[in-house]
Amino acid sequence: MNPAADDAHCGLEHFGFDTDDIDADIKRLVNMGAVHKEGPITVSSDMKIGYIAAPGGIRIELIEPHLM
Repeated sequence: MNPAADDAHCGLEHFGFDTDDIDADIKRLVNMGAVHKEGPITVSSDMKIGYIAAPGGIRIELIEPHLM
């Protein structure tokens, strides 16, 4: 496997966590040292996603699902 990279690329590149408040979590994680990479953007069904970079070149997706 290639070294970790926190930019978007083909293949297994990240893992994700659900959140109830993506905006607040991105702000909190950036204040803790994470790098804000992308988003949040709204995708199908009003679900929001965003990405941060964690130490070691790890890309983490945050997902705020649309709850009915």
